[in-house]
Amino acid sequence: WLIIVGIVAVCVIYSQLNEQKNKKLAASGEDMERLKGIVASVLPGETGYTVAYAHHEDVQHYGRSTRTTYYTYALAFDAARLWIIPLGYKKNEILPNKPYLATGNIGMVNVDTTVKNGELKSVSVVLRDKMGESPIFLEVDTLNTRKDRFHHVNILQPEECEKFSTFMASFSDTVAKEN
Repeated sequence: WLIIVGIVAVCVIYSQLNEQKNKKLAASGEDMERLKGIVASVLPGETGYTVAYAHHEDVQHYGRSTRTTYYTYALAFDAARLWIIPLGYKKNEILPNKPYLATGNIGMVNVDTTVKNGELKSVSVVLRDKMGESPIFLEVDTLNTRKDRFHHVNILQPEECEKFSTFMASFSDTVAKEN
């Protein structure tokens, strides 16, 4: 029994140390700066936008098996526009795909926020086209860490999350009035 308790203790200590290391890396802002550079290269000539990191995990259940598909995005938004840039990865390199301007063709917007101890923790958004189809799911968290091989960045973004929440509230109202 002592061996099992020892192994469990080592695993718990290792995971806590790893989480602390990732939080420290997130606070350094290195991955956020890389993300901002990628967005600037994909949106040449655009200025005045805020950059945020978003993700979504699509979990499908098939009998006894489960399949999870991971989606990650760079978001760039200003007072009236939202660009969604799907991201891919090759080792530690972030590879942007073609940006999508999600302003004029959105028909429905659902926004949910998670607040803990009076602080905004995440904003979850579902965007649908004018037919109510083709949903895009976006989750912007204040803290993203490299938990495993499917979570690629250490990003701390409380200000960006707050700005995204404010933007999406306004954007949702605009979409509701137009449709």
